[in-house]
Amino acid sequence: MFKPYVGMKFGSLAEAYDFYNTYSWVLGFSIRNGDNFVNVKDIQTMQEYKCQCSGINKNAIRSTTRCGCKAELRVHLNDCGEWYVKSFKEEHN
Repeated sequence: MFKPYVGMKFGSLAEAYDFYNTYSWVLGFSIRNGDNFVNVKDIQTMQEYKCQCSGINKNAIRSTTRCGCKAELRVHLNDCGEWYVKSFKEEHN
């Protein structure tokens, strides 16, 4: 199993998701979609994948699984139409 690294390229956004989902499954955590960015031409150019437990809900009335995990993969679209890893944080708690 390979670990993601900055500069790693993917042919599609689905390929990036599948890779990080498999990576997270091996390490024992689940992922969810984080922020994304769509440019003025209505083309998605950035996508974040975060640990399911990332963030903290300050106004939670019910119990929550959010514990502030920092694990994250951020991919960007380059001019050639390839997705590449812009940042990777592997700190999972």
